[in-house]
Amino acid sequence: MSQPTVLTAADILGSSDLEVSEELVPEWKDASGQPGVVLLHQLDAEETLQLTREMDTKEAAADGIFIVLVYCARDRAGNRLFTKEDIPALKRKSFKVLSHLQRRALALNKMDSAGEVALKKD
Repeated sequence: MSQPTVLTAADILGSSDLEVSEELVPEWKDASGQPGVVLLHQLDAEETLQLTREMDTKEAAADGIFIVLVYCARDRAGNRLFTKEDIPALKRKSFKVLSHLQRRALALNKMDSAGEVALKKD
C-alpha cells in the first residue's frame, strides 16, 4: 500500500471540504403543495467563530435557535435564506421544525454534544 500524498497549501486551500445537508421538512410546503427541503450548510472556520462569539452574548441566548438558522440555512447557490431581521417572523414558525433544523445544523457543524466529545478526544 502506498503512503498518502503530503498535501500542499494549494491542495488544501483549493479543496471543497464543507458539507451540505438536505433536510426534508414535511410541515413546510412549496408553491405546489409538496413538502420542501431546507439546505443546511456546514460553516467555514471564520463563520463558526463568528457564530460562537455571537452565541456567547446575553442578547443572543434567547434567540440562539434562530441565529443558527440565519447562519446555516442557505439556497442552492450558498446564499443565506434568512437575516437577523427575519427572526421575529421565524419566531412564529413551528418550534418542532425549528428545533429539528437547529439540532441538524449543530450536528453538521460538530457544535452539538457529540462534537464536543469528539473534540475532547482529539
